Order: sequence, then structure tokens, then C-alpha cells
Amino acid sequence: MSGTYELFTLATILAPEHGQHTEEILIELNYSWGKLGFWARLRRYEAPTEYYLELVARRAVNLNRRKRPQVSEVTYMGRPVMIEAAINGNVLRELNPNIPYSPEEIANDAIATCRAGAALIHFHVRDPQTGRWVQDVPYYSEVYLRTRAVCDPLLWPTFPFDGTPAERFSHFVELAKDPATRPDLGAADMGSVNLATYSREVKKIRGANFVYQNSYETCRQFLEMSRELGLRPTLQVFEPGFLRAALVFLDQGLLTEPLILKFYFGGKEQNFGLPPTLKSLEVYLEMIEGIRCNWFAATLGGDNLPLVPLVVSLGGHVRVGLEDYQYARDGQLTNPQIVERAAAAIQAMGHQVASSKQARELLEV
Repeated sequence: MSGTYELFTLATILAPEHGQHTEEILIELNYSWGKLGFWARLRRYEAPTEYYLELVARRAVNLNRRKRPQVSEVTYMGRPVMIEAAINGNVLRELNPNIPYSPEEIANDAIATCRAGAALIHFHVRDPQTGRWVQDVPYYSEVYLRTRAVCDPLLWPTFPFDGTPAERFSHFVELAKDPATRPDLGAADMGSVNLATYSREVKKIRGANFVYQNSYETCRQFLEMSRELGLRPTLQVFEPGFLRAALVFLDQGLLTEPLILKFYFGGKEQNFGLPPTLKSLEVYLEMIEGIRCNWFAATLGGDNLPLVPLVVSLGGHVRVGLEDYQYARDGQLTNPQIVERAAAAIQAMGHQVASSKQARELLEV
């Protein structure tokens, strides 16, 4: 049982019967799914799936008196929904042979993923033979040139963990010197976090001594350098404190609306941040109330596809890709296949998959 997809199917059936929008019903279904503990009851009593869904549905359609998130009318008008694909990260092919390494492979993957529906592409450059994460500007340049010769997604690179802020951001500066390789977005990870993984099977923590460090001063310098280059930064949010830091810089005038926010949830393989649930999304949405922004949701260390209908129903955009989850035991999907599935869910809800041109208009870049 794949959770949110079954709930979305049920919502499309219930909405006309109860005179409500599909997304209103979907919000209540997800609320019932988590809040009322029916899943535990299902496991305890081994109730049939149909019976369980009927219980959830009955409860959901009676929840209109509760104060739930209000979905803007634009949500129902076939709005353009952006998909970002993080196509490789620093993970190795042992987990999925479809992870691109060389600049040519990265560019070809970016092109195919863009054609599948991704308007934004995030990538790391790697040693073509070993797959080791490197920061070679010529590799970055080759990816930009090869990709832009065929299509025009918004491309933005990563930055390394170590070094001074200026050193970590130096490849943005070098790439921006040539219009052909200029990044489409700046970037900043808005705080520090323990990026450890935990295996529940063997009860072991991997990376127990590693802290990904970004002080307020580091964030400030990343944002200042993005502004100097004329690049609107994408702001990565691993924990609620990251978002509070972004709002401080917005208040100081270093950031301007519309913000580009990436909400990273910790999946089953990543022991950080909030879990990928409705309640977690509500936390972030309450924090950005009244702020003009475009927000994306991603699940690091877990499959983000089941979350897509909920994210879209709340007005958000979607990030997927093999950097975030490798599908090592789930079919070893390719990036284009993942994006095609996300796009299908978006279109099934009556929305458009945003083109690169539409994404630039929405992001104001």
C-alpha cells in the first residue's frame, strides 16, 4: 500500500460526492491518515485496505469544521508546478548504475530529465573514472555548454563542505564570467546540521562525527556573493532553524521576495530534520505566512514521490532525483523515470508541469 497515491485516488472519487475540491479532501485524508492512528489499527486488526480507506474517508469528509490549511483558489486553476531534479549528488553507482559521473553523462542526463519535465536541474561534478566528488570548473563548464546546446533548464551547481565561504563559492564566480556557463541561480544552505545516516537493521550510525557547518556569517557571504553576481539564491532548509535564518536575512534586506525555498525532509535513511508529513509541511507553511515565495519539498534518504500530491495540494513545488534517493531496492530508476512519475501525479491533479520558461517567470530570474 503506497499511502498518498491511494489517498489521492480516493480523494478524486470523494470530492464530487461531497461538493468539494479534490485537494481539500486530500488534505483531510492525509490529516486523518496520520492524526487518527488508523494505520496502527489496520496493522493490529488486519482490516482490509478497502475498510480502512472507508474509515479514513468517512472521518475526512467530517473534518471541515476543523481549522485546516486553506488552499488558494489558484491551486484549482491548473497552475504551473515546477519540478527540480537533483541528478547525482555525491552518491556512487554501487547504489544505482544510472548515476551520471562524467560531464557528458551529466549533461545527457540533464537533457533527458529536462525533457521528462524537470525545469530545474541541480548537479555535482565528479571524477569521470572514480565518481569522486570534485569541484573542477572545466567540468562544470562542459556540463553547461553541452546541456544548453540542446535545452534550457535552470542549472545550478553544488558547493563543497570545506574551505572559506569565498573558496566554496569560487566556481559560481568563475562560471558567471562567461554568459554561456553562467549559473541560473545562486545558492546557500542556511545553517548547520548533523548529516548522519542511521541503519535500523544493524543499529549503527554512519557519519557520527560529521557536522555540516554554515554559520550566519558563512550564509551572509554566500548571499552577498549571489547578489553581486545578480543571481537569486535558492535557499536550502534542512531544519526549521535554517528557515528562521533565511527570514533574518530577508528582514535585513539581503534577500528579496520571492524567496526560493527548498524544504528538505529526512527520510528513513537520513536522521535529520522533520519527517516528510503533513504536520511537518504545516510547520514551515506557518513560518512563511505572508511571505511571497516559491517553495519546494524534497525527501533526502527516502522516496519523495508519495509526497507529491500533498505538496502540490498545498501550493508547493517538487524536488526529486538520484541525489536524494537512489531507489537501490526500488527498481533502480533513472532520473527521467522519476521525473515522469512526478509529472504524471501533477497532471493527474489537473495542474501543468512548468516549463523552464514558466519557472523563470515564477522565480523571477
